[in-house]
Amino acid sequence: MLFGATTLSTVLTDVGSVFTSFIGYVGSVCETIVSNPLLLLGFCVPFVFAIITLVKRMF
Repeated sequence: MLFGATTLSTVLTDVGSVFTSFIGYVGSVCETIVSNPLLLLGFCVPFVFAIITLVKRMF
């Protein structure tokens, strides 16, 4: 076998740890954005314009 003795539980544990690390990273990025008002505006304004554009295209 290419990967040796890899079991399903090992794969699920690895995927779970990667997912947990990703959630922690996203949380720290969100805390940084929320704590700095200029970053908050820089991230929120483009999303608002994108949502408005998508809604206009629907109708």
